[in-house]
Amino acid sequence: MKHCPKCGAKMHPDDTFCAACGHKLSDDGRYIIKKRSYFFVGLISFFIPLLGFIVSLLSKPSNPQKARVSFIWSLLGLMIYLSIFAILFIFFFSILMEILGLS
Repeated sequence: MKHCPKCGAKMHPDDTFCAACGHKLSDDGRYIIKKRSYFFVGLISFFIPLLGFIVSLLSKPSNPQKARVSFIWSLLGLMIYLSIFAILFIFFFSILMEILGLS
């Protein structure tokens, strides 16, 4: 007799689903581990890097994969924002220099 890894209910050896909670086992009797997707964490971290860095720091002890995704996307977003800022600064600075006649 085996037990469900999710709820602990007793299961028959040939069961593929837990009758109590519906947890699925793989065909060979091993447990299926769902791989979590952190798409929304990455998306939010990209558009709001400061929030992404905070999520990365807070979730590091409990969920290192979430922390890694959040940190990488925050860093990428920050680099893109700084690049756009530098390009716009140079562009508007050159226009200002032309207006003032200092170029």
